[in-house]
Amino acid sequence: MALPYGISLMYPRSEKFERSLYEASQDLGYSKVQSWFKTYFVYMIPTIVFAGLVATFLSFDDFIILKTTTNTSTLGTKLYEGNIKPWGLVVGTAILFATFIGNAIYIGYKAKMTKTKKVLGGTNAN
Repeated sequence: MALPYGISLMYPRSEKFERSLYEASQDLGYSKVQSWFKTYFVYMIPTIVFAGLVATFLSFDDFIILKTTTNTSTLGTKLYEGNIKPWGLVVGTAILFATFIGNAIYIGYKAKMTKTKKVLGGTNAN
């Protein structure tokens, strides 16, 4: 529910970012990832923090309204009350880590394939 508010807070600042700073950082010898962290991420930190605060307050507000007006049980209230079985948390954590590992493998594979194509002199890129 808070995602649209986060996007609406972050998008205008992202649009004002000077892409030339990112390109200049790469010209100075930083990799794409280092350039992103040193320019764009640093530029967006205040907005990310503010969007996180807004999302937290909106979620907390929804929780308070739900607890005071109705006795409905949602996933958020069950987590807060500790009514989730431990095996459910373990399965969720395992799925999360499997997703991270799968993404890391995929990104590594794509980077290796791109590097191989550049070394071989291929002009067709995915």
